[in-house]
Amino acid sequence: MQQQNLLLVSGIVLTAVGAILMAEAVFGGGGGGRDGLATEDVQTTVAGVTAPPAGTSSPSTDPPTTDPPVAPRSFTLAATGDLLAQDAVNERAATNASIWGGDYDFGPMFDPVRSLIEGADLALCHLETPLARPGADVLAGDVFNAPHELAVAIESAGYDGCSTASNRAFDMGADGVAATLDELDFRSIGHAGTARSAEEAKTVTRYEAAGVPVAHLAYTYDVNEAVPEPYLVNLIDSAAIAADARAARAGGAQVVIVSVHWGENFTRDPTAAQQQVAAELAEVPEIDLVVGHHAHVVQPVARIGDLPVAFGLGNFLSDQHEATCCPDESQDGVILHVRFVETGPATGEFTASEFTYTPTRIDRSTHTITALDAALADPALDDDVRTEYEESRARTDAALNLLGPMATPRTP
Repeated sequence: MQQQNLLLVSGIVLTAVGAILMAEAVFGGGGGGRDGLATEDVQTTVAGVTAPPAGTSSPSTDPPTTDPPVAPRSFTLAATGDLLAQDAVNERAATNASIWGGDYDFGPMFDPVRSLIEGADLALCHLETPLARPGADVLAGDVFNAPHELAVAIESAGYDGCSTASNRAFDMGADGVAATLDELDFRSIGHAGTARSAEEAKTVTRYEAAGVPVAHLAYTYDVNEAVPEPYLVNLIDSAAIAADARAARAGGAQVVIVSVHWGENFTRDPTAAQQQVAAELAEVPEIDLVVGHHAHVVQPVARIGDLPVAFGLGNFLSDQHEATCCPDESQDGVILHVRFVETGPATGEFTASEFTYTPTRIDRSTHTITALDAALADPALDDDVRTEYEESRARTDAALNLLGPMATPRTP
């Protein structure tokens, strides 16, 4: 019996050794050679429970770590009124240039407001007139052809682009449109509202504002000269604007801004035509903001339905004045500041959530664009000038709120 037990034990041992040798043959040995799995890489199963490989830790019972919440994106827009290079403005620019050399220098006229423009994520101007080619005649009467150096000042003031659709856009014909856009392109200034070709007219002007893709469209109620090809100047047509806005969205824009040249000269109240177009555009969900020009006086900012509409931003640079042609308030203007905020983290949908403004007035002695709040804070300001600025400020405050409170003064 003892001998049988010994043989049985020996058989068990030999069987175990055989199993080990077979395992080594299959897995490459217990040392985990280059061609085999290391012992600690092999899971074992005991009573139906899978144990982790040797040398590994058990799953943690701590809650999983999460990335910090993503804040909604936002960006700021600065928009301004008409740039109208009239004779007296050009003469002052020539005087400025005579100090440093060159023909025209409009740069000093923007100095007091430069930081307000370049401080925005996106800044848009309204270029009322064509720009002359270098060496061409400068005109500022029945037809306009502004010095091309105005584009230098637009660039140095911090603008990213301009709307170019206006009743004056075709004053110098198709070549005037081309000359204007050539100069803006040379200065890397975006433009919307006019085009050199039918193909260019189909191209949406787009900017990146703090990483947000923004489309800019522009249209005018009419032009002073007959236009042979419709692509040269965009005319206001609500259905066409809606189609363009949808195309801009389809092209990736997350915000669409529409500039419109409309209204009646020197009239603060929006006309029936303005209100009708605004109501029609309010039915287009792809449009986020409408900015108006042409009246040459400040008009209200209001919501038409859910659509914010700045009916008119007044003159930003001109020589319109009661001593020359026009009411005193035609020297009033405004920088409209708009903050767009994403409706939620990474939604890609934005709303214009905050409207503030900086009242401006043109100092006709130098044609400098004056930020009124900063000027009025100067205790050395001449008393007569102070009165002029205070009256201008009061007019702008009243005009912006004609249709109810919407925008608030920006803290200097």
